Amino acid sequence: GLANEMPKGVDLSKAKAWCHWEMVGTASIKSSYNIKSLEDNGVGNAILHFGVPFKADDGYVVTALGEAVSADDEACFYQPSASDRTQVNILFKNDGGSGKDSPNMFAVVLGELENE
Repeated sequence: GLANEMPKGVDLSKAKAWCHWEMVGTASIKSSYNIKSLEDNGVGNAILHFGVPFKADDGYVVTALGEAVSADDEACFYQPSASDRTQVNILFKNDGGSGKDSPNMFAVVLGELENE
């Protein structure tokens, strides 16, 4: 899983959800925790659906990134307006502002789950 690809000492046990997925061709989850499904919402645009929702729409923090495949790629970010306590919208764009698919996308979500 994702933990096998990280440097020694990184602890994802505090993360409430994480996902490693591919957005080239057919979008697919490579490994995840507390992710029920992945929705391909267009080029560079993915929606991750949580298995267990968070307590509030604004009750979590997302860190996301995508593998840059060219010099004009930018980092990912999440789109709060399309996110809620059950899902998060992740966007990956090039420096011109256009959506960009990536073979390796990553997101880690911290916060308080509904059942805690």
